[in-house]
Amino acid sequence: MEQAFQCKTKQDGDRIVVDDEWFAERLEQFKDVHKAPPLDLVAIFTLAPPSGPLPEHVPILQQLQHSYNDSLMLLLFHPQTILDGSLTGGKLPISVYETYYEPGSESAEKGLQVDGWGMGRQLQMRFRQLPFEVETGEAEMIAVDFVAKGSGLATVQNSAAPPAKGKARAEESTSTDVQLSAEDEEVMSSLTAKYNAIKMLHQRINLIRAYLAELPPSYLTDASLTVGVSDPPLNHQLLRSISAMLARLPLLAPPTTQSSASITIPATGIPQSSIATALNPAASILFNSS
Repeated sequence: MEQAFQCKTKQDGDRIVVDDEWFAERLEQFKDVHKAPPLDLVAIFTLAPPSGPLPEHVPILQQLQHSYNDSLMLLLFHPQTILDGSLTGGKLPISVYETYYEPGSESAEKGLQVDGWGMGRQLQMRFRQLPFEVETGEAEMIAVDFVAKGSGLATVQNSAAPPAKGKARAEESTSTDVQLSAEDEEVMSSLTAKYNAIKMLHQRINLIRAYLAELPPSYLTDASLTVGVSDPPLNHQLLRSISAMLARLPLLAPPTTQSSASITIPATGIPQSSIATALNPAASILFNSS
């Protein structure tokens, strides 16, 4: 799952469904934008308790399955696990379900009965939870870490080494679990996020230094060199990343005085025309510079 957007809903009797005209137009816009690789509708997401899907989710799921994809999945976000602090183990508060049908009965939950789009009441929708993996880049992982560890617990264990031989009276375990306060958890999460951001910045600076070291000598820094007939090949994507990072450096340390409001970092070895060429919109492609 790579893209997501909120849907416009409407009341249809005693149930809530998606606005067909609005959804069809919005889905077509996403398909027009994301053509390489082509994307298709694979799931819907909504809020739900940790116990699983609710009867209110069935009408929307049935509607979209009938119109677009009969194997549409349901992704649920569980905000209650964050509020009550029950989220542990670095897990994200989400779950994914697939649907299947089996013969229903009159005593079954009516909200889960398939009662539209030509399928009758002979089938009942069931949900099966699916395992999933989260794949993110370095920048996205900082946010994922914050969500997953924001309500985590810290454990302190104090245990003495047991004697190697002999008998002794059984003693109670000395290990203790320390419940951190909300303020401590916030401080830990903030420090972790800053550490990850500084680590990423350090890696990118090393990448820039390695790139600059591979460039041939420039006559702009050494007057004894002759002017080359042709410019060396340039990595425009890397040059745009360098320019974006240099533009964001002042944000890391807000200026305290008016004299330090501007920071200038020379890009040794890169002609200004190269950076200007890399920033030309006509020659640029979409990329993730964060």
